[in-house]
Amino acid sequence: RIIAPAASSTNYAIYSDAGAQSYFAGNLFLGQTAWTGYGASSVKLGVKQFNTSINTGLVVENSADGSSVTIGHNGTIGAISSYYGATGSYTPLTLWTNNSERVRIATDGNVGIGTTSPATLLHLSGGTSQFMRVEATTANNNAGIQLKNDARTWQVYTDGTTASDNFVIRDSTQSASPFSIIG
Repeated sequence: RIIAPAASSTNYAIYSDAGAQSYFAGNLFLGQTAWTGYGASSVKLGVKQFNTSINTGLVVENSADGSSVTIGHNGTIGAISSYYGATGSYTPLTLWTNNSERVRIATDGNVGIGTTSPATLLHLSGGTSQFMRVEATTANNNAGIQLKNDARTWQVYTDGTTASDNFVIRDSTQSASPFSIIG
């Protein structure tokens, strides 16, 4: 049953006759009567946003303290944000698997994988030997890392264009490879 709003409210309540959890077997569209946007033929839950604020759209909120996660779009970019209502500040976004936090985007923009306190732009952490993998999946391509500041660009990579896949440290600014290990 759908309970109509009281005179002072615009909220509808949905309950099963037995008072159990309710569910929708079909599609649910909020803000419009039919879904006409992306994926119209397969959308099960659609939320139409009627303004350009990035913090509107789909909001999941904790009733105890007002903390929330918002998914929105302003016509140019999409965003997912996390907000803690009790303090009025944004909180980190986290991704979880197997009931454990795996990735964190801190409020300062630092990203941590395997850490809840990322100290740098990208912070990788683990309890055993750790490796970062950069892989060129097709033949005759390089795989590496580029380091750049305001004056110079360096590359550290395996040179897939050579028969022996040499290890190279290259000064890209000067177009020179001062160090190479022949494979």
